[in-house]
Parts: sequence; C-alpha cells; structure tokens
Amino acid sequence: MPMAALGLFVFHLKTTPYQTLQINRRWRYGFNSQLGIRPAYQFIGSDNDDISLSATLYPELTGGRLSLIALEVMAESGKAGPFLMVKAIFTACS
Repeated sequence: MPMAALGLFVFHLKTTPYQTLQINRRWRYGFNSQLGIRPAYQFIGSDNDDISLSATLYPELTGGRLSLIALEVMAESGKAGPFLMVKAIFTACS
C-alpha cells in the first residue's frame, strides 16, 4: 500500500517506509510602522512549508540502496516535485 509520493517516487512499504512525518507551516505578515503606537500587521499569505520524513531502512526487508539512489538523484536535480500523502482508512471485518 502506498504511503506517500514525492514526484514520481512512491514511498511504499516495499521501498522506503517512513516512521515519522513532520510538517511545519508558516504564514507571512507585513507590517507598517506608525509614530507613537505599535506597528500595524496584516496577513499577506502562506509561506513555504517544511516537510521532514525520518525512516530506518532495512535492505533485507525494503528496497535498499536503489531506493536511496533514486531519492538522491531527485535531490541533486534541484527540481521541485509535488508531495502527495495517502490517507489510509482501515476497517475491521467481523
């Protein structure tokens, strides 16, 4: 089952499963200095999000070195790719 995708690379239980996912979101505010009072702030939009994945790779169980090489090639290209998360819904059968 796919967990997420970065560009064309799919994070899968058989390739590079990650244990933790952290997303830091920020927003931008502009301000205008005013004489004798505090500056006036205004929301001007969202800023870049930082996404961090951490994982332990076990080559005997997962994709191994080839999966890491694929990610390194993507990183060295310098091109941005979309990050898509898969929301899994598990149901119990009775």
